[in-house]
Amino acid sequence: MNRELISIKPYRNIKATVFSLFVLILYFGLHIIMFKYLFDGNDILTIQRDRFIQTYMGILWFLIIGSIIWSYKVAKQTGREPALWIVLGFMAGPVGLLILCFKDYSIKDFRIKDIIQKTRVEFKTHLTKELSTIIEKEQKNRRRDHITQEYQELLYNRCSKIITAEKIELIKDLADKGIIYPNIDIAEKARLLEKI
Repeated sequence: MNRELISIKPYRNIKATVFSLFVLILYFGLHIIMFKYLFDGNDILTIQRDRFIQTYMGILWFLIIGSIIWSYKVAKQTGREPALWIVLGFMAGPVGLLILCFKDYSIKDFRIKDIIQKTRVEFKTHLTKELSTIIEKEQKNRRRDHITQEYQELLYNRCSKIITAEKIELIKDLADKGIIYPNIDIAEKARLLEKI
């Protein structure tokens, strides 16, 4: 389990969101400009030969390719399948990146996902209760940071118990089946587990 996926705060990439919205605005802007040219009596070939339109489309294609690359990186960071989001990026352009920016980390283990959700609810409740009594902004920020750090560590500990228990069960199972010897040192067991 990737430690970064176990987060008390949901994933949000503001820069990628702003970028994808900017590319979408440019995309719709291109269509508006092309419709304006058509209403002025120009045909499609004349519009395509226009230097401004050619430059605009070149920049737009460059930005769309950038959004596809960014989708790959965001998918990787959030525990999603990057290849799927590259395909969606080719099909939907910046819309795929925008959708991805509003999704939380992808956790496949339902027990860990459940712990994350419960801990986030506890965190929000505790944070709201604690901050409601503080008036000074600087003190509020310090307290918010302290509580966030505290709950992030609590979340790591809760999730690591499940992950550790799974590894212990796997080692016992492998030892029972005779795949590994029960009395080898823990470093060797860890290496074998990693390899398996």
